[in-house]
Amino acid sequence: MPENSPLISVIMPAYNCENYIREAIESVLHQTYPNIELLVADDGSTDATKKIIDTYTDPRIKRFHNTHNLGYLKTSNLLVAQCSGDYISFQDADDSSALNRFEVFLKEFNRDPELACIGSFANRMDENGKLMEVIQLKCDYKEIKNDLPKVFNCIGSALIVKKNVIDALGLYDAYFDRCGSEDLYWYGLVAYKYKTINVPEALYNYRLNSQSVSSDKNKSPKKQMSKEFASYFLSYFYETGKHLLENKYRLRVLENYLIGKCLCWNQQYRLGLKKIFTSILLNPFVYASRYQLLRVYLPKIASGA
Repeated sequence: MPENSPLISVIMPAYNCENYIREAIESVLHQTYPNIELLVADDGSTDATKKIIDTYTDPRIKRFHNTHNLGYLKTSNLLVAQCSGDYISFQDADDSSALNRFEVFLKEFNRDPELACIGSFANRMDENGKLMEVIQLKCDYKEIKNDLPKVFNCIGSALIVKKNVIDALGLYDAYFDRCGSEDLYWYGLVAYKYKTINVPEALYNYRLNSQSVSSDKNKSPKKQMSKEFASYFLSYFYETGKHLLENKYRLRVLENYLIGKCLCWNQQYRLGLKKIFTSILLNPFVYASRYQLLRVYLPKIASGA
């Protein structure tokens, strides 16, 4: 291998994925581009995930197991802090990569020095590995940026990014801990400042795993609305250049609105409308769609639904 071959750091948080972890690890270790370090953390699994990880002796694997479950976001942030690579990429422990994934990415980086972040198309697989569809995304940077903050042309775990971007922006915001869409908000911040594209090849295999965090939609309203939170957070950042978390008042308005909206979707009309009313009382002049929700859902209460 040439001496100037850059190192790629791949982070892999793992939790209760004994059926898939071996395929995920080997899809990284067997890449056509070999100068890789794989940082793996078992996140307090209750199955054989940790045991399987520890059977590997490849020196490119670095283990940072958690003593108890921290969740995907915190584990990812901890792993990123340990990366030594020139580039940082992601690999979910229940997914897998095409074996030429990183070779293709590096060719793109070498072709265009302005590139900071690259994604790709992905194969959406069922739990048994059967192809369901190919997820296609916009590839051109201008189109990607123009779609934000409403449309996210990315699959977070299919990305690779230059380490200097992580050094400048960090990784995931703790606000999204345990609710998801942390990758969408982060990606929007990256694309705001840095050139990012997608490769029109399915280089990542995304598995619909009923046990994964992203598939669990029956928990908190905040989790169910996480993508909308990411979109509103980005809208605020694009408009002001500041993070919404710095404005506790606007954040409270938004939380009451989106959580109230979700509760109404779940037919919890009284509690949902109470939160929407609170949002309106806090700020009657923002998010006019809140008034439309009142017109839709107030009759539900009146009819005894």
